[in-house]
Amino acid sequence: MYNFPYNLAIWLDREGGRPPSGRRKGNLMKAALMSRNADDTLLIGETLGRLLAGGETVALSGPFGAGKTVFAQGVAVGLGIKDHLTSPSFALANSYHSEERQLDLHHLDLYRVATTDEALAFGLEEYFGWSAVTLIEWPAAVDGVLSEDTVQVDISLKNGDQRRIVISFPGRYVDMGEQFLVQAQDSLLGGTVDDDNRP
Repeated sequence: MYNFPYNLAIWLDREGGRPPSGRRKGNLMKAALMSRNADDTLLIGETLGRLLAGGETVALSGPFGAGKTVFAQGVAVGLGIKDHLTSPSFALANSYHSEERQLDLHHLDLYRVATTDEALAFGLEEYFGWSAVTLIEWPAAVDGVLSEDTVQVDISLKNGDQRRIVISFPGRYVDMGEQFLVQAQDSLLGGTVDDDNRP
C-alpha cells in the first residue's frame, strides 16, 4: 500500500472516539509528522497526493534544502504522474498530466516572485481549476490571494536529514486530513508515536 518505513514518527490523537487525528480546531485540522530522510518525505507527499481529487491548492513552505521539491515529487507519484517532477525555479511553473487520474498538476516555484502583482502578471490565475492540483513552493508573495481552503505544508529542518512536516487541512479539507492520518497510521507497520511532535 503506502509502505512507510518503520521509523516514520507521527503524532496521533483519539478525541471523542473519532478516527486518529492531529489537532482539530473548528474548521482546521493539523497533522504533524517527523520525516527521518528524503524517502520519508517523498512517501508523506505521496500519501497526500493519493487523496487529492482536483481543485486543491497546496502551499509548500520551508527553508532552502527542507525538501519542498521532494515532497512535491511524492505528491506527483500519488497522483499517478509518470514524469519526473523537477523544480520550476527558473520557469516559475511546470505542468504535468496524470493519465491514470485525468488530472493536471501545476507545480509553481515563486521564490523569484516578490509581489502578488508580479505573480498575476506571469499568469498565476491560469494554474487553478477543478481538473488540476496546484502546488506552490515559496507561496509568501501570493498568500493574500490564495483561498482560505489552501492546504498548507510547512517543512522545517531538524537534526541531520530529519524534517518536521506540519500539514494544515482547512475548511472543506478537514475530513481529508483525517483520512490522511488514518492512511499514514495504517502504513506505519510498527512505527513509533512521537508525542513531542504535536502540531
